Amino acid sequence: MKISELEPTFVPQREVRVGEVTKIGCAPSDAYLTTNQIEFFYSNGEWRLPMQSRMDGVVRQGSKNLQVVEMNKLEERDRVVLGSSEDGSEGIYVTSIEKALERKGQFGFMTNEVSRERRVDYSRLANILREARDGDGKIIWVVGPAVVHAGGIESMEWLIRQGYVGSLLAGNALAAHDIEHAMYGTSLGLGDDSRSVPNGHRKHLEAINTVRTYGSVKQVVEAGLINRGIMYECVRNNIPFVLAGSIRDDGPLPDTITDSLKSQDAMRAQIIDGSCVVMLATALHSIAAGNMTPTYRTVGDEVRSVPIICVDQEEFTVMKLVDRGTSQAYPVIANARDFLSLLTNELGKQASPNFLTNGSLGLEERILSNYSPKHMV
Repeated sequence: MKISELEPTFVPQREVRVGEVTKIGCAPSDAYLTTNQIEFFYSNGEWRLPMQSRMDGVVRQGSKNLQVVEMNKLEERDRVVLGSSEDGSEGIYVTSIEKALERKGQFGFMTNEVSRERRVDYSRLANILREARDGDGKIIWVVGPAVVHAGGIESMEWLIRQGYVGSLLAGNALAAHDIEHAMYGTSLGLGDDSRSVPNGHRKHLEAINTVRTYGSVKQVVEAGLINRGIMYECVRNNIPFVLAGSIRDDGPLPDTITDSLKSQDAMRAQIIDGSCVVMLATALHSIAAGNMTPTYRTVGDEVRSVPIICVDQEEFTVMKLVDRGTSQAYPVIANARDFLSLLTNELGKQASPNFLTNGSLGLEERILSNYSPKHMV
């Protein structure tokens, strides 16, 4: 949709008010706090969109543009937008692509109630991912360790190789257990048959120790110590990843960012280029990424929706995401492996009529195009 189709047609009585920051990291008490909707600000005689919008930020006025920044990034004498009205009366006008489409009698990205009893349109999801992959943005995956534990590694490998993963946002555990599986065939000490192995409790710690010894995930891959897995495919295919640490992390891996503010910055740097976000089996990372993801991005003179697909086997996670402001998230209540299997099968089926499924229980090695079983090291 063209920016001009969303821009207000009226001229407000005054330009947007601005105030000056007097203390580093502190906004004026009446600063405008952003949403993840489309927000226009009347400044210098015109309605303007800020750069790289996100919710829960403030709008900093520069010499040439408006920037949405986190409060902690404010410096003394920065000028920020003030106000709270969103109807244009204070020079702030908030709208959305959905509202504009409704006025035209059209529909945008799918919306749905959070319920495990609702049918999921995997064909439509596959089309969304294909359009995002083939466009000028990238698909951001926010992934939890349950993907490894549930048996979704092979599907993620396939998605990475086929270009459906533009960057990976995760925690220490996803990478640690993925590498554990690549080295020992276990996750959390359990084999693929869900049986415990001797000294299984040591395996993820041994994997972490190996990576720490070599210095990074990339160096372990280059040394040939692993030749499969999600992290292996990310390194091999030059897919950027951000591992945001937490207080409960083992190790952690040397790639894990333990400073939470630096983690935010690193995640944000990936999300600003996202044309679609898939959040899979991780509550905290999904909510964090959701807060950073706007409903739209600008490409030239156009405003384009940023679809968000949130997947979890518990309704709680998706409801929390929506309750915290990411109202555009399309909910999928499913096991991680089942979701990945159905999605990759749909993507593969559309790409090749000979791409067969194996029910809804997962993607098997024999049906993966361009896939060869790998041996453990």
